[in-house]
Amino acid sequence: ENLIFFSSTPWFANASAAGLPVYTSIYVEWLINVPILLVLAGCCALNRSSDEVARPLLVTNIYIVFAWSAHFISDPTLRWSLVFATFFMYFCASKDMVSWAQAYKNDTDPDVSGTHLRQASTLGLVAFFGLYGLVYLSRLTNVINEYQERVWYLCMNITTKLIML
Repeated sequence: ENLIFFSSTPWFANASAAGLPVYTSIYVEWLINVPILLVLAGCCALNRSSDEVARPLLVTNIYIVFAWSAHFISDPTLRWSLVFATFFMYFCASKDMVSWAQAYKNDTDPDVSGTHLRQASTLGLVAFFGLYGLVYLSRLTNVINEYQERVWYLCMNITTKLIML
């Protein structure tokens, strides 16, 4: 994914419907790492069952693919409908993750060490995934350029992994 910082020519990018570069490697990386982060947060940190983690994991991977796909749709109505669906799915997955944290709080003795940190790390992931969405929207609407988008994503990718240490 970080190869995108080592070349001035976008050999690793696809052209969006607007002719702007889309760094597919970023989305592929998310399809690999986000499920790992969700399993760490849900199953490992909060002792949630695989069944509880499965739905937000699947929904998240679908909305990542939708977000990537929206770049290549030239019809504005269809593109923004897909973007709206992507954010709706983010909110659904986030609601599930917040319910994990609440269930963990209800299931765990408050005197157990680290319970608040485990909940906070999961809620931190929800917040950072929302920031990814803001960067995505900022790039889609040309508020930031492709270099700024890559820098934001790189910083957030590092931070989300540090949250789960």
